[in-house]
Amino acid sequence: MPDAETAGVQSNLSAPVLTVHTGFAAAVDLYWLALASLRNVLEDVAGADGRVEYLYGLRTRLIATGYEIDCLISGRKSVAKEHQLAVALESGLPSLGLSAADIVGRLAFDTATPDTEQLKSAMFAFGDVLLRALPGDIPESQGPSGQGQILRAMRLWSKIAASTGDDLGFLANRFREL
Repeated sequence: MPDAETAGVQSNLSAPVLTVHTGFAAAVDLYWLALASLRNVLEDVAGADGRVEYLYGLRTRLIATGYEIDCLISGRKSVAKEHQLAVALESGLPSLGLSAADIVGRLAFDTATPDTEQLKSAMFAFGDVLLRALPGDIPESQGPSGQGQILRAMRLWSKIAASTGDDLGFLANRFREL
């Protein structure tokens, strides 16, 4: 079982283990961020028909979410939210294998005026890269099937926390966020 300093998450026996260097609670935060924040941004992208300015804001949120995921994996301390875009565009997301140039190219920053569909497509592809960087399925946070998957994950996290001696109090906040 993972210790208090490092938590590994494995999707199946043949998959690689993703090591989160700041403990079990950070591993849970990582998946929570992916299933709640990342999935919700992508859902908002899907509903942003014809509103390119709104998509620009969502693109910023998408990069900031990727930055937070990268920090949780690496154990680096995150900068303030208003600086996350700048840091990601300068340093990339190294724990996710994305350079600054990758982010610029993948999210159409290098296109003078991307049309709405081009930008949406780029954002979905970038979100997919972020989701594929994490082992296992990241459940949809909306809808009855997603809620069931989340509750199953929380039961598993509760068992792991009990076996590692971690305080289960942090899970209560996740239930309130549902």
